[in-house]
Amino acid sequence: MADTGVTAPPLSQGVAYGVVLGFGIVFALGMNLITWINRRFFQESKDTNMMMTAKKSVKTGLVAAAVVSSWCYAATIL
Repeated sequence: MADTGVTAPPLSQGVAYGVVLGFGIVFALGMNLITWINRRFFQESKDTNMMMTAKKSVKTGLVAAAVVSSWCYAATIL
């Protein structure tokens, strides 16, 4: 038999889907556990104001640096 250089994939398609879905489920459950711990033991509020603005503790300089860095990165790619 001649060697064609084609190798078999290390995982079947079903196993690969299982791995991807498994990691996704474990990640989602881990994030839910971290959120529950923050609410239960650290009294983190669950309103959108806290989630979106970090309790308004982010200062203007950090926001400006984040905006400038995101703009410079996009311009560098172009």
